[in-house]
Amino acid sequence: MALHWLSTPEVLTLITSARPTTCPLDPIPSNLLQTIAPDILPFLTHFINTSLTSGHFPNSLKEARVDPLLKKPTLNPSDVINYRPVSLLPFLSKTLERAVFKQLSCYLHQNNLLDPHQSGFKAGHSTETALIAVTEELHTAKAASLSSVIILLDLSAAFDTVNHQILLHTLQELGVSGSALSLLTSYLKDPTYRVTWRGSESDPCQLTTGVPQGSVLGPLLFSLYTNSLGSVISPHGFSYHCYADDTQLILALPTSRTWLNRAPQHVHSALHQPNGSLHPRCEGDPSSHQQKHVGLLSWLQDGGMSSH
Repeated sequence: MALHWLSTPEVLTLITSARPTTCPLDPIPSNLLQTIAPDILPFLTHFINTSLTSGHFPNSLKEARVDPLLKKPTLNPSDVINYRPVSLLPFLSKTLERAVFKQLSCYLHQNNLLDPHQSGFKAGHSTETALIAVTEELHTAKAASLSSVIILLDLSAAFDTVNHQILLHTLQELGVSGSALSLLTSYLKDPTYRVTWRGSESDPCQLTTGVPQGSVLGPLLFSLYTNSLGSVISPHGFSYHCYADDTQLILALPTSRTWLNRAPQHVHSALHQPNGSLHPRCEGDPSSHQQKHVGLLSWLQDGGMSSH
């Protein structure tokens, strides 16, 4: 897959169809930029096409402004854990991201490369899609006189766990190459952010892992990062479904006390077997089949995964 040029009408649609956002990093307010876009369209088109064809994401567009927001009014405001970071990105940055997103998502759908069991970040899918899929699994097991054990897994700070090297390797395996791979490599390289709090602003901080919060490409890249989940889980006898970073594992067992008592042991063994593909610690060549999936499922690494 390689990125292609956009025509001036395509660029104009890209800019004027976007929701105006407020970001202090924008030199021109987004609503004003949309108004004058027809008059400066040749320059905007040149800017976007230069990035697409050169494979370079401008450094000036990789800075975010982060505002901490208290999750609930009833929470203790003196505890940092009670805040949710709201990331504001430049309007032109998100415009360029949309140009890449459109071509990348089209390529992935045309070649059927997305995990069919992932309902998040996908057009025509929702939490209802995930709920229906899980319910159908449970009904199917019941019809076969089986009992089901469902394990709900959640990843803390999901987007922050993405390992860039593993993500780029995954993109290559999916056929992303040329200017597309170069631009995504540039996009992930050394983004920065500043935190604003009560009129004060921090020094810039550099991100070495994760995908940018509040970005257009972030959710799709995270979805691709966990794309091999099925090939890791299925050999252990589980079925699964995902919505974004929430994963439901379903294990159907014969309805007997003996089998049900064995279920926790089976789950523990699958997650911790020394040489298994779900084991969070595995040394050796990361390009091997088993190691690759361990890496891609870094949400099992470093204690990031919690079960409920």
